[in-house]
Amino acid sequence: ISEIIAGSTAEIPRVFDTLLAGIPYDDYVAAANTDPAVRRGKIGPREWLYRSSLLSFVRGTGLSVDAEIHNRHGRADMVIRGYGKTLVVEIKIAATAGDAEAKLAEALTQIKERDYAAQFPSALTLAIVIDDEQRKIAAWK
Repeated sequence: ISEIIAGSTAEIPRVFDTLLAGIPYDDYVAAANTDPAVRRGKIGPREWLYRSSLLSFVRGTGLSVDAEIHNRHGRADMVIRGYGKTLVVEIKIAATAGDAEAKLAEALTQIKERDYAAQFPSALTLAIVIDDEQRKIAAWK
């Protein structure tokens, strides 16, 4: 992913999709069966599994990455920094592939309305939708 950040961010969803393909099925089941108090929270049990997996992967590349970066209107899921670039990432989970476009629009709107990139001059933004049924990237922009 380091080379991708240095060059083009267009390949990031493909790289993330490869990572998601390697998460054991049992981990998804365990996430779905978490304590009811966690399920009632704002972050669904599978969303934290996806986000944490992607976060750990990016950290392993040596890039600087932080999760849940707060600003005056909310918090971005991830902010990745490296090679003179900053990438603000918002992740949404779609129940099925048919929900992906609506979730993508929601993520893009959230990035803009909550002004996630404002504190990072010339940051790029990336909205990613993960199809929970197929457990892979369904849409991105």
